[in-house]
Amino acid sequence: ALGSLPEMIPEEGSTASSVGQSSTNKKEFTRFQVDENSPPILESLSALTSPTARLVRSMRRCGRKLLPILDNWTAVDVVMTRFEMVYFDATDDMEKTSECVREALAATHGGKGLRLCDIAAGRRVVGHLLLADVKTIHVSRELLGSREKEQDDVHCQDKMHVEFWHQKMVAMDHAWCKTKEDRLKIETIRGRTLYLRFYSDLDDDANHALGIEKIEESGSILKNNAFQWVQTIGRFCGPAKLAQSLPHFGDDNDDELRDYLIVHRHYHDGDPKANRFGFGRPTLTRLSPAPRENE
Repeated sequence: ALGSLPEMIPEEGSTASSVGQSSTNKKEFTRFQVDENSPPILESLSALTSPTARLVRSMRRCGRKLLPILDNWTAVDVVMTRFEMVYFDATDDMEKTSECVREALAATHGGKGLRLCDIAAGRRVVGHLLLADVKTIHVSRELLGSREKEQDDVHCQDKMHVEFWHQKMVAMDHAWCKTKEDRLKIETIRGRTLYLRFYSDLDDDANHALGIEKIEESGSILKNNAFQWVQTIGRFCGPAKLAQSLPHFGDDNDDELRDYLIVHRHYHDGDPKANRFGFGRPTLTRLSPAPRENE
């Protein structure tokens, strides 16, 4: 039987649109009975470090870039356990996934708490990253109009499902250039840099114009998927392992999130936005959190 964590799992904390669901709607709860003796469904588990580990975040559809190996954006479905991140080919063909898994993914809004081996059944694994190899983690923010047009390779599709487990669609025609972009940036001890940009974050910004150009140097931060994932990875790795300063680690507030935030500004002279924000040449800014009251 398909298993999840023993307690009831509510809908995962989400961003503004919550993939088409209002945050004021009543949350749904689903319980799955764990069969610890059931074997993994995969024919081969060689690509996974801990196949029976549970997902600690829901499956998310992303654009992925892995430098210096992959310098183009490709569409993937990403999951995370306490040991690793695994990427699946972002196919919308649900026929290869069992009906039980499809129902569990939909009911749990992405499978948080389910076993990795069950979620991976019928999916093509295109890569994975051990959390033990993580060196630094940030949310790299590209402001509106500050970057070249970089589309995801989605096999020439004009639209793509926001999530593998959700039917809502998002337009892919230069969509990333029409809003700010928060990229999860992970540098590893092996000299590689992983970038993930979440389709659900794109959908949120496309449908909620307020705050698109907000830099969030102070005050509250919209905790989109990029921030949820960077905080989760940070909690598993810890400041002792990560090669970066995290003065607000564990505070569970906006300052903790702001420790991870880096804002990129690439405005050119003469650009109206450059005049409005006072930026000229391309710059890279690390945001400093507001001082605590006792400092």
